[in-house]
Amino acid sequence: MPDFLDKLARRVEAKAAHLGVTFSHDASEYEADLRDLVRANWHPLPDRLFHARRRPAIAVDASIGRVDLVNGAILFVAQALCIGHGATLDDAVECSRVEVEILPGATDDGQVKRFYDLLMQSLETAVAREGLEKLPERGVLYMDGALYSRLPQLYPLTLEGVDPLHAQIAADYLALFEACHRRRHALDLICIAKTSRTDLHSRLWQREASVSLQSLISDSEAIYRWTEGRAGFSTPVVLGNISFSGGQDYVLQETGLENASAVVAFFVRLADYDDALLVEVPAVCLGHGGTLSNFEAEVLDLDRFDITPVLKTLASDYGGLEVYNALLYSVDREVRLKRSTMAEIYLRVVGNIVGHDMRLDRSDRRF
Repeated sequence: MPDFLDKLARRVEAKAAHLGVTFSHDASEYEADLRDLVRANWHPLPDRLFHARRRPAIAVDASIGRVDLVNGAILFVAQALCIGHGATLDDAVECSRVEVEILPGATDDGQVKRFYDLLMQSLETAVAREGLEKLPERGVLYMDGALYSRLPQLYPLTLEGVDPLHAQIAADYLALFEACHRRRHALDLICIAKTSRTDLHSRLWQREASVSLQSLISDSEAIYRWTEGRAGFSTPVVLGNISFSGGQDYVLQETGLENASAVVAFFVRLADYDDALLVEVPAVCLGHGGTLSNFEAEVLDLDRFDITPVLKTLASDYGGLEVYNALLYSVDREVRLKRSTMAEIYLRVVGNIVGHDMRLDRSDRRF
């Protein structure tokens, strides 16, 4: 039997310095200024952060399964779940949705990927909107994943026989933003992403500091490398139309999101040596009046806008290094669609109801 493990170890040894660059806490001469900028924009957590009472809260997550069929077609099943509690922990909230679709095998790969993303988003936003109606005043709605980066992607995806999902998603986001505006400080929409592959935060910090650095490093990598694993949060930024450039500005008008709230974004590490999370909330939740169309981007003035209430809310549902948010952890475990379930159960159900024998592509079968 080939000894691949030994060969892998030798290749890693030969490339160790190169492979470890993005994990190194050191900074090259080209990275030193960026390191200093990141450290200057990393702040300690407020005192007594973990003494806040839990608020009524719901959490939303979705999962999607894809299988390639023997005739070349692609079967998708997506499911989304909203769970949580109302005024008391015994006042349970739950709503869920499921969708199924088959795309022809000739569908362009780029369209398949976009459909995958939009289908899951459409269920997430739908159950979020439904769950919000059951959430009392002073409640919080947690959503898994980023908020701002999804909005410029809400342009049409035209597939024959498939509903235009972007319009429904935009309408649901608009309803969530409007609810935050209507309830003001009595509702928080908090989106939590596990990482960010852009350098948008550091670029705005540079603009605020009137410097221009050449290092092209993502915000997540920079914070991982140069905050020494300390609990804390990054200087928040407010994002408006900065990412709707390059022909994407029409998305705001077509979707009706042009007057929706701008988005405040920051990274937070709630305990030493935990992973830093990207947190995004509508700016209106903090009393900021910027919208997606009338405002580009800026660093948030922490003397005018206090993010402590958001940090306290996050701390109240923090479950430690393995459970960054108790509600999101719970909904993820309930909604996650295993590949075995998709291939062995859902595929059979769909085939039986449709009345056709649906088999996996041979590459996905054992033999």
